Order: sequence, then structure tokens, then C-alpha cells
Amino acid sequence: NYKVYENFLSGDLYLQIYEKLYSEHMPWFYYNTSVNDVTTDQFMFAHVMYNDGIGINSELFADLLPLITKAATVSEHSSLLRVKSNLYTKTHKTVEYAVHEDFKDLDSYTTCVYNLDSNNGYTKLFVNDKEEKIKRVANSLIVFNGKTMHCGATQTDSKTSVLINLDFNTYGA
Repeated sequence: NYKVYENFLSGDLYLQIYEKLYSEHMPWFYYNTSVNDVTTDQFMFAHVMYNDGIGINSELFADLLPLITKAATVSEHSSLLRVKSNLYTKTHKTVEYAVHEDFKDLDSYTTCVYNLDSNNGYTKLFVNDKEEKIKRVANSLIVFNGKTMHCGATQTDSKTSVLINLDFNTYGA
């Protein structure tokens, strides 16, 4: 199952994060695939702020602490695995990225997707043999079991789309 929280952060916090990630000074890094170990023609830009085993990987981590803290609270887990921001570019037709789970080697974790903008892109979850398309709505958070297969889809109605992917370990849960 999954849960969607709309208007997840206060307007001021949302705007602060939006302005940081949409700043011309935001460092985006080209990934020639959307998912590790999957070969496709799909690409994206990303910025990893935190990675388990490495720790804080970006000065922007501090700017995301209010989001991380609140996401940890609603997901009922506080052991952070990864915080990664994805930037998708506009496509002429909707393109679904590879279906995946974020951490194949873990038995139990929670994935959260925080959307910074509204457009016709979406996150697709595969739940109980059904496909659930969740619209990309600004300032919304999607929370789901990390073992749930999922994928993102590009937007055709805006030049860029940014989301933040957060994963929390659930050992002991």
C-alpha cells in the first residue's frame, strides 16, 4: 500500500527547497540511465545529497533537513539510506523509466517521493497486481514500501520536473 500527503510542507519551507533546487547554481549530474544496471536510452540528471555508508554528500543536505525529518516521521522510520534529487527533462511523449526497487539487497525499507512541481508526469506503483499512477503534484509526498516495484514517467507539459527521492531503512520495524 501507499499513502499520498498533499501540501506536505508549509508554503515557506516548500518555497525554500524549490528555489534551491531550481537555482542556476544547483549542480546537476548526468546519469545515462535512470536505474543502475538497466540499459536503456533513458537519461536523467540527479544530485545525491546523502548515501548510507558515505554520509552527507552535498552542502544542500542541510537545506532538506525539514523535509527529511518530516518524511521520516510519516514513514515511521528514521534511519536514512539515501536522499537523491532527480531532474527530468520534457519529452514529446510520456516515457516511463525502468521498473525497479531502489535497494534490491534490502528486505525492508520505505521509499518516499517528494514532488517539487505539478505536471503530467507521474510515479507508477505496482501494488497487488495493479498499476497505480500517482500524479506529480507540487509539495506532495508519496510514501510506500520500498520493495514495491515502481517507476517514474516524464512530463510533456513543462520544460523540467524535479523530485526528491528519500529511502529509510526499516530494520527492527
